[in-house]
Amino acid sequence: MKQHTFSSQLNKLFFMNISAFAIIFFLLSFITTNLIEKTAYEQVDTALFEMKDQPTLINFELNQSKLESEFSSAPKNKPLPFKPNNNSFNTQIILWNKDRQIVNSSSFKNRLSDLESLTLDDEQLNKIQTLSLKSTDNPNELLFRSLTFSAYDNNDDIMYIQIISNVNQIYESIKQTKMIITLSMLFFWLLSIVISYYLARYNIRPILKSWKKQQEFVANASHEIRTPLAIISLNLEKLFTKPSSSIIDESEAIAEALSETKRLSRLTTDLLLLAKSDSNSLILDLKSIKTKPFIENMIKPFQVIANNQNKKMILEKNDSFEATIDQEKIHQVLVILIDNALKYTKQYQYIKFSSYKDKKNWVIKIENNGSSIQENHLEKIFQRFYQNPSATINSKNSNGLGLSIAKQIVEEHHGKISVTNIEPTGVLFSISLPIHSTQK
Repeated sequence: MKQHTFSSQLNKLFFMNISAFAIIFFLLSFITTNLIEKTAYEQVDTALFEMKDQPTLINFELNQSKLESEFSSAPKNKPLPFKPNNNSFNTQIILWNKDRQIVNSSSFKNRLSDLESLTLDDEQLNKIQTLSLKSTDNPNELLFRSLTFSAYDNNDDIMYIQIISNVNQIYESIKQTKMIITLSMLFFWLLSIVISYYLARYNIRPILKSWKKQQEFVANASHEIRTPLAIISLNLEKLFTKPSSSIIDESEAIAEALSETKRLSRLTTDLLLLAKSDSNSLILDLKSIKTKPFIENMIKPFQVIANNQNKKMILEKNDSFEATIDQEKIHQVLVILIDNALKYTKQYQYIKFSSYKDKKNWVIKIENNGSSIQENHLEKIFQRFYQNPSATINSKNSNGLGLSIAKQIVEEHHGKISVTNIEPTGVLFSISLPIHSTQK
């Protein structure tokens, strides 16, 4: 992948991650702060409504107001001056007359200056309001939650009753909590920038891996296709140089060109199968089959071939049960593995075949006592176009795709395939397929 393309994709993923984290933290902060603010005032608001529904408490304040009016001519103490460190008081009942004046001002005496800017709002009756009051004696703002409602009767010139509750402490707590949440979210968002960078690099790894795999695949496929095409082209050009020659005279060149054409056809078919599997467009024709006759019919022709080559193919175990598979595809897998075993088994050596049920899996094992595979090549054997460099067998007709195709088909059945060396010499291929397979 070109450097600028890689950087572009990395930056794109990086900014997407940052944006995602930013949105998450913003929403979390917004929801949390609003929820805290709502629940913080909820208890105060409930208390205000409860006081409204307590006539005894209101009547007590009304009676106090009557007593104060009776002794209005008596000398009164001067209201206490405002104390800056004592600017918070809880709940106060205020009585308003028809002239929109406070009737019971003497009941809160030294707090009167704090409420000097308080006015009656009779348009918001029976609703909770938030009041912000300032006074000449108090440089700080006082916050109240207020509930105003009509008096129970209009006697004694009392028209409205207002209950206020100071919420400065709650407001400061909410303000401090909001600041802590905001700073925390900002810190974690900055931390998420670092995480986003590493996430972007981590997420782009599969893309790079896939790209490198595609490059290798294209390069290897091009090499494999180029060779038979060159041979076919060379033989056809050779025929043009001898126009008077008969078919018999040039039969060798024609046969070689035909052989390479067949090889190219097989290669194209294999590449198409792998491409379908990579694009998840390989569709399995799943059917329920009886495993015992399937294995017997499949292995018979190979036993004949093995006998003709002075090799022995033994069917050690063949349990009878039903399995759901793509019969044609699994047949192709077994042909690849048996053909591979025949290729690397010398005369008078054996090939053992086993098929049995293990819990919910169908296990197939193909063992031969031919040459072992070097340990450092066991992991590579299923790679596309890979051929064991230490193999002494002529691999001219092999394109290194057989085991890759077998692995792809087995994995499409949600199964597993593995290879191990056996002592003292030989190789064991093991396949494990779910008995009730499903399309991937």
